[in-house]
Amino acid sequence: MGPVIEPSDLWWLQIINTPSLCMGFAYINLMNGLRGYKISQVLGPILLSGGILTHVVVMSFVMYWYYDRPFRLIGAEAIFLIEVIPMIVASALHHLLEFNYGYLYLLLGFTMHVYGCAHFMHVAYDIGGKDVLLELVMQIPFYIVKEKLLIRALALSFCVVLCFCKYMMYSAPELPEHGKSTKELEQLPC
Repeated sequence: MGPVIEPSDLWWLQIINTPSLCMGFAYINLMNGLRGYKISQVLGPILLSGGILTHVVVMSFVMYWYYDRPFRLIGAEAIFLIEVIPMIVASALHHLLEFNYGYLYLLLGFTMHVYGCAHFMHVAYDIGGKDVLLELVMQIPFYIVKEKLLIRALALSFCVVLCFCKYMMYSAPELPEHGKSTKELEQLPC
């Protein structure tokens, strides 16, 4: 029997389907400057369809192979790192690459893909939908703000302090009951 999607997982299904849309927007924005080149007209659609197909295949395998596993918690330290690292990457992308919204779409899509995989692999029960939305909202200002480095540094400091406050107030949620006995769970390859 394959995976059964719970009603509470409908939000997460939206999160894992959005990276394909982000890849499409990134393709449109990144290929805008390369319209005159023949190689971009051939390789662009191949890379886009390959990326979307890879996303669908990975998520299908994750949802099929991990649906029967019990949920686990990753803890406050891992959540703090998961929230801070993409903000720093978004801030660095603005300085290392030319300004293009395609890079932001790729970063947002990758973030949603990682969160969706973590949820459906049942390894991060303590990450909720509010955490994902907060992470996505915190990434956007670092990339979009075209002002001086001081403003971006102040925004980054504020968000890191916000993540640190969440880290200090972390309390582990109660894990849901799993339908299998401990003997059956020990036989699962983890």
